[in-house]
Amino acid sequence: MTGKYKILILIAVITILQFRIGNAQVSHQEGLSISYTPGHYGDHCLYPSQCDANSKLSCVEGICRCSSEYEIYDSVREQCAIREGQRCSPPKFFFGENNPCVSNAYCSESRRTCECEAHAFPDSNSGSCIRKKSYNDSCAASTECDDLKYLSCVEGLCSCRLSTFDEYHQICRRKIGDACARTKDCVQNSECLNGKCACNIGYSATAAKTCGLSYSKPCGVDGDQAESCSDIYFACVNGECRCKNPSYEVFDNVTGNCLSLVGGLCHLFLPSSTQQSLKLKNCVQNAECVRRDLSPLSQCECVQGFVETLSGHCRLSHGSTCAVPGQNVQECAEPLVCKNMKCECQNGNDIYDPAMKICRRIVGSICSVGNSECVSNSECHNSRCKCNFGFLPTLRGECFPDTPSHSGIGSTENSISTGFDETHLPKIHREYHQQIYPFHK
Repeated sequence: MTGKYKILILIAVITILQFRIGNAQVSHQEGLSISYTPGHYGDHCLYPSQCDANSKLSCVEGICRCSSEYEIYDSVREQCAIREGQRCSPPKFFFGENNPCVSNAYCSESRRTCECEAHAFPDSNSGSCIRKKSYNDSCAASTECDDLKYLSCVEGLCSCRLSTFDEYHQICRRKIGDACARTKDCVQNSECLNGKCACNIGYSATAAKTCGLSYSKPCGVDGDQAESCSDIYFACVNGECRCKNPSYEVFDNVTGNCLSLVGGLCHLFLPSSTQQSLKLKNCVQNAECVRRDLSPLSQCECVQGFVETLSGHCRLSHGSTCAVPGQNVQECAEPLVCKNMKCECQNGNDIYDPAMKICRRIVGSICSVGNSECVSNSECHNSRCKCNFGFLPTLRGECFPDTPSHSGIGSTENSISTGFDETHLPKIHREYHQQIYPFHK
């Protein structure tokens, strides 16, 4: 047999081998050698041996694929694995190469079925377990979102349904005022206190029900994270958190918030539910936020029984009960004090002027020249409060005009018998007045 025929026979043998064993590589290095490459998932085949046995593939209808209908090809592990929800035999080692189930699933020892791990959700169409989605990923149901991060599917996106997302820790946190079981469930800079999330000391609630820096705290940039003031009450001014409106707001140590003084604007922009959950109180004590029918703005006004002081606060008015046995004494409006359980002037002889909100000295009292401390229509003369010209003192020590008709009652005859003149003033006071002002008849 000539060399030419030997070559032809050799080529024929190689062709037959390629047809039978599938993918074969032919190389010539000092002779002829043949190397076998098994078929991958989806490759065409004629015999089972042509498919990769290590991947548990079989030749099914001319294609390398999984032989059992209870299995699918796992592209992550590059082998056939049991579908989610199908029967399985728990291996000695549940994970890695010994795991008979698809990726992100395990063989339940109690149920003996493949179940998705906590971080995955089942795909009913393919039988696989898909890793749960993160914040802002598209979704069709809440089961697709990572519930370990407390995410839910809201309007087609994985987000926080009743909480806020912590970008730094990549997890949903409970907002201020929400129920909680552990501090780590609450937003940053807060703690779980008495079953509810509350801001830590030095922080105050924001409009978004998170925690921002409180009054007088340094604000700006702290390392890589920006430290912001609570946007409800404070603003960062010269590197410190201060009240937004210092012209009519004061910081209240009890509530930890900036409160509007009487006459100052108050914010009703937050929903009542938010105000209630945050326990917002935007007016000073004993005042309320009121919007009048004809006014587009809301202002703080004292509630009934309280009056505005010169400092813009609300305190008990003159004559109000300030002390009740067993209760704390309430503050009276300056300069009133709580005497005998009533708000009275410090000096019992003084008369309270509700218009000017001051206690005035009655006629005859010691006074200081130049001060407006005497009752109306009087002045300090020679260190004594005396009625002005044209006015006469009353029994209460006030000054009334010296006219017969100012009282509208009484008569000369009646006055003589009672000791009062026609002005209904005691005659002794008239005589006293005429001694001071002898030119006045």
